[in-house]
Formats: sequence, C-alpha cells, structure tokens
Amino acid sequence: MLGSARLPRGSYGGVSAQQRVAARRRRLLEAGLELFGTKGYAGTTIDQVCAAAGLTKRYFYQSFRSCEELLEVLVRELWAEAARCGMAAVELPAADVRARVRQGIGAVVDFYVRDPRRGRVAFVEAVGVSDWIEVQRREYVGVFTTLLQGYATELLGELVPPEQVMRLNAAALIGAGSELVTEFLLGEVTASPAELAGYLTDLAFAMIGIHPGAADPAATERAGGPR
Repeated sequence: MLGSARLPRGSYGGVSAQQRVAARRRRLLEAGLELFGTKGYAGTTIDQVCAAAGLTKRYFYQSFRSCEELLEVLVRELWAEAARCGMAAVELPAADVRARVRQGIGAVVDFYVRDPRRGRVAFVEAVGVSDWIEVQRREYVGVFTTLLQGYATELLGELVPPEQVMRLNAAALIGAGSELVTEFLLGEVTASPAELAGYLTDLAFAMIGIHPGAADPAATERAGGPR
C-alpha cells in the first residue's frame, strides 16, 4: 500500500523528514520524465527509475506503488502545469480577446514542445495505460470547457453556443491540439510551434462561430456597433 513503508523521523542537517521524502519524490518524478520521455513507459523498470534518481527501491515505494502510478502522477503534473501556463498567458495584456486566447494556446503548445519529453509522456506514453489517466483527461476537458465558455460569452454575448455544444467543441479542440503536438514531436508536421498555436486559435474561434479575419465582436460593441 502506498505510504506503508516506515517514514524517517526527525531532521537531518536542518532538513525535515517530510522535506527529504518530498525531495526524493521529486527526483523520482524527474527520473520518470527522463526515462518515459526518451526510452518510453513500456521499456522502463522501477530499477531503472531508481538508478536514474540515485535512490534505492525502498525510497521508490515510499512514494509510488508502481511505474504505472509514477506515470499517472507525472501526467497529472504535466497537465496541471500546462493549464497554469495557459491561464497565466491569457491574463497578460493583449490587443484583443483573440490575441489573449492566442497567447494562452501558444503557452500550452510551448510547454509541451519546448521540452519534448513532456509532450511524449502526456500524449504518447500515457495513452491506454490506465483508466485513472483517462478520468483525469476528462476532468481537464471540463476545465477547458469552462474557459472556452467564458471567452465565447465575452465575444458572442447571447449568441454563445449551448454548454453541451461548447463541451463538444472543447473536447474536439483538445483532441486536435494533442494530435498536432504529437505529430510535431514525431516530425510529421513541419509547422513551427507558433504556427501550430495560430492554427489552433483559428480553430477555436471557428468552433464558436468566428472565423479568421473577422472583427472582434466585443471590440466592435465597445466601439458602438458596426459601421
């Protein structure tokens, strides 16, 4: 059972037992990212993870029950960090709502392609490994649906599509984004990360009824309507 191993008590060199456990867990996650992102999940063993982290199996089992659980936690961290990067970028100053959305999508794309191991682990190695990872993916579809719904409302007002349509759009956009990033990492797509982000931005806006080159409805309304 996870956490069943006896944990060290007290402090050593000014570092508490909890801090040492957390530091070892981080080393194992970093080793998992390196091995899963280069050798692949199927080709990685607990012994290899421990060797890469410079730790014994005793310490591995203090944090994880298996390589599968290590992968699950790693994928969850990657998805959460990508979401944070995207949401932070959306809030940065920009010329209009489209530019803000482009910044957010660009930040997520950059997160996965700047370090190719992240994209491989999240979109290639995690596929079909466990039901838990699939549940987590669906939860992130829900988060993205909420974000897309918010920007659609800001752009379209009462013309915003129904929530169920927005969920379908969000799921489709996430699927398109993951496939494009995968194709990019496999060398099948020659577009630059910026071009990928631009394409996904246009796709997102087309899904809510605004096509490339169209005026920003929110900006038009603020200016007093169409002229």
